[in-house]
Amino acid sequence: MTIRLFSFIVGLFYVALGVAGFVPALLAEPWSSTVWRNTGTTPDTKLLLRCLPVTPASNLLHLAIGAAGIVAALRFDWSHRYARGLAILMTLLVINGVLPLGLNSYWGFLPLTGGVFALHLITAPIAFYFGYVYLFDVEAERIPGLA
Repeated sequence: MTIRLFSFIVGLFYVALGVAGFVPALLAEPWSSTVWRNTGTTPDTKLLLRCLPVTPASNLLHLAIGAAGIVAALRFDWSHRYARGLAILMTLLVINGVLPLGLNSYWGFLPLTGGVFALHLITAPIAFYFGYVYLFDVEAERIPGLA
């Protein structure tokens, strides 16, 4: 898999995740106060596919991440920068997702717990690999300054 293909696939996934967050048929109400306490969200937070806490702000964040990935897939150097930036962003979101006192969800505005935390936790090392470790495409592209 090339860095450009990685950017495109991640971009499509996050765009689909962002769009799905706006589809009412895919959203469910948290079924008990235990869910609110365990995910650190507020009662007005919806659950996408009954496991991912989402708000309009998180949907817009996922749409922006996905759109950037699709645009970055057009050029190798953009894809490389996107993978590096995505690795840093996802690592920061993972760290923020374990903070106490409501900081892990920005007091219900941007939930970073539950299934969304797992998605960010999975995305971070993969993006790190393509941004910092996987340099096989650099030889083929011959971009000055990258290798």
